[in-house]
Amino acid sequence: MFFCNQIHTRVLGEKTFLFFSQNKYSKWKRRLLSVFILDKKKRKNFRNKDFIIKKSHTEKNNTIQIAKNFIGNIKAEIKGKNNSVFIEKGNAKINLFIFGDNCKVLIGEGFGSLDCQIIIGCDNIFHQPASNSVVSIGRNVSTESFLYFTDSPNTFFSLGDNCMLSKDISLYHTDGHLIQDKSTKKVLNKPKDMVIGNHVWIGAHATLLKNVHIPDDSIIGWGSVVNQKYADEKQFPRGGGIIIAGNPAKVVKKHITWNIDASSGYN
Repeated sequence: MFFCNQIHTRVLGEKTFLFFSQNKYSKWKRRLLSVFILDKKKRKNFRNKDFIIKKSHTEKNNTIQIAKNFIGNIKAEIKGKNNSVFIEKGNAKINLFIFGDNCKVLIGEGFGSLDCQIIIGCDNIFHQPASNSVVSIGRNVSTESFLYFTDSPNTFFSLGDNCMLSKDISLYHTDGHLIQDKSTKKVLNKPKDMVIGNHVWIGAHATLLKNVHIPDDSIIGWGSVVNQKYADEKQFPRGGGIIIAGNPAKVVKKHITWNIDASSGYN
């Protein structure tokens, strides 16, 4: 599903701050303007690259790969080691924070967003690093604004191909704090996989909570709060196509599909 070409690559440090933006100037104009930049490293970045590393310590092997033909801007802060970020061609504003080790963020070709926030881990005394966590966003996903947040290690989140998300979508892959059995101390609310299928339309102000599974071709209604799996083959033997709405959300229609062209099918 994920294939990178024409990629900028940087191996970054344990604590990395990165800002990327499409360079507005041609190659020769960059070279001309670079003579006014006194700092040698900044001058070289401006002249030859499309993004600038503000601060890095290169011994900790964090890798950020961004397609050369990506349009928009990315702000990333990474605290940890052996983390990987891969972003294909798209047009988006992305804010990324990682606190942990061995995490992966994969964003497929055609991603478009006015405001995308991905937060993996919470750097304070009440939380542990969210190490070994994965965020995967498929191809041709569009959204006005959404937030994905987890503060738990070993989590997996997948958003499929050809999905459309409206504004103020919240994806909380965590409860924020542990709940334990008093006798055994066993953790009762450990997050598992959170999976949104292909061709899913999520209405404005919807909230999806940990462990949610949404089948292909589905719609989530405006302002819904989704807190369970809906991808059970026994319950939905035809592979999805449902409308989920309400707080808490429930299935209000089955065996549907939807079309991004609002004018189609009305005649």
